[in-house]
Formats: sequence, structure tokens, C-alpha cells
Amino acid sequence: MEHEVHIPTIQDAKAAFDAGQVTAEVLVLQALDAISKHHFLNAIAELDLEHALKTARERDREQAAGVRRGPLHGIPITVKDLFEVQGFSTRAGTRSQLEALGPSTAVARLQDAGAIVIAKANMHEIALGLTGENEWTGDVENPHDTERQSGGSSSGSAVCVAVGAGLASLGTDADRSVFPLHCAVSRASSRPTAWCRSTALCRFPQRAITRDLSPATSPTRGLLPKC
Repeated sequence: MEHEVHIPTIQDAKAAFDAGQVTAEVLVLQALDAISKHHFLNAIAELDLEHALKTARERDREQAAGVRRGPLHGIPITVKDLFEVQGFSTRAGTRSQLEALGPSTAVARLQDAGAIVIAKANMHEIALGLTGENEWTGDVENPHDTERQSGGSSSGSAVCVAVGAGLASLGTDADRSVFPLHCAVSRASSRPTAWCRSTALCRFPQRAITRDLSPATSPTRGLLPKC
């Protein structure tokens, strides 16, 4: 299943935003529209539409007043349901009782930079798996071929980026899981914060990262067929 839709990069969105060609509210509405159109992929664990739009309008008022929070001002993102985000529950893809994780430094830094968290992304149960299949929350589907796995454990994050449900997503990488995942489902990833094993799944040219891929998880082959 192919989704040949033009999705702007963060750089494109920032340039248009700075030029007054687009607003944060429009960027958020576009992301919410992508979530609605691709709901069947089951990438979203929790959505707060009202808060997302309220925050976007705040960013637009700040922009009009000459106030910029940082380099991600007005950029909509999703966050893997393994991080605490104020206003959202944290389930980690499981029915098990979870201890409070406490505030997330990674999320706080993104929000301080102006990013707007619009939703939490589904994931492999408690991040222990590479398939994106989940008995409790339902499988996250591969947007290019639903007969294949989406990968994991940050399956929802990768799918969100692939279909434009936000311009980036915060995921995690416990054991090199992000690189196979992004090439099978999304377009690119990076691991900039090794201290917390967090990963912002952003859009970069695919050629910049294909050297890190194994043949079994190449962008053209995807992950293994579902069992």
C-alpha cells in the first residue's frame, strides 16, 4: 500500500512559517488530517485535538508578536507512548500497571524549542520487540504494505512520520531498533541523544542513511511478512 503524498520537511515548514506562508495552526490541521486519513494504520495511542489546536494558536500569536520559543516553534510532532507528556496518559502499549516515569527531559526540550505534541504514538508492548505487533493495543500497520510488519518498537512513531501525522516523532532505541524500522516504514532517523537512548525520527534524504542498513531491511524490501 503506497502513500505518495508530499510531506514537507521541518526545514520546508520552518521556511514557509517564517515567510508567513503557513501558520502553526495550519501545520497542526494538516497533521490531524493525516491522522484521520490513516487511522486504520493504528499508529496513534492517544490524540488531544483540542490542546493541539490551542497550542498552535498560541504559537501563532507569539510569532505575530515577534516571540519564537526555539528552532521548532510551531512544528507538530508525536511522541512514543513510552514518555510522560503532560495531559496524556502513558500506557507503553501494555495492560500492566506502570510506575510513574516522571517528567521526560527529551519531551521538555522539544517543547521548550517550540514543538507541539499533538499525539502519543503506539508501540510494541513495553518496547520489548521489533515487530510492531501488539495483542493489547492492536498491531501498527506498515503504511507501504499491510502484509508486512511495521517494525518496532517505535512502530507508531515511524508510521506517523511516514504519513505526515506530524513532521517528526520522538521514539526510543534500546538495541539498534530504529534503523531497521525507519527504512522499512519511514524515511529517516537519527540517534542524537545517546545519554537517554532517545531518537527523534525526522525527515532527511534517504541516501544519507542507507549505508547503515542491512540487506534484510532495505527500503525496497521492508520487514518480514507477518506470520
